[in-house]
Amino acid sequence: MRVLHGDVSSTARALLAVRPDARGAVCAELFAEAREAGICQLRTGRPHAVFGNGTLMAAARRRALPAEPDFSDTEYCRCWMVVLQALIAGAAAPEASIPESDDQHHGFAFGGPPP
Repeated sequence: MRVLHGDVSSTARALLAVRPDARGAVCAELFAEAREAGICQLRTGRPHAVFGNGTLMAAARRRALPAEPDFSDTEYCRCWMVVLQALIAGAAAPEASIPESDDQHHGFAFGGPPP
């Protein structure tokens, strides 16, 4: 999955809206939703009906996002760190293969973000 600045920003804003102890799990959900949508887009040529076009931004923007703060907000910086750590851990790495059916796709096809 290709990840741009706006994807990280939107994902960090989505994380800012949840409790700090839930951010890792929510980040993992957003990566999984983007992955699922990307697979759908590759298979059908159309965006996923729920998760969008396969980007983190589309997955994150399904949620209520707070206004984007600046980097003087330490909680926002922590949210960026969660997303960036997930990327470093390989959450956006390309899959070796795309499952033939939705029944074969269960969660992450990559090592998700750290707990």
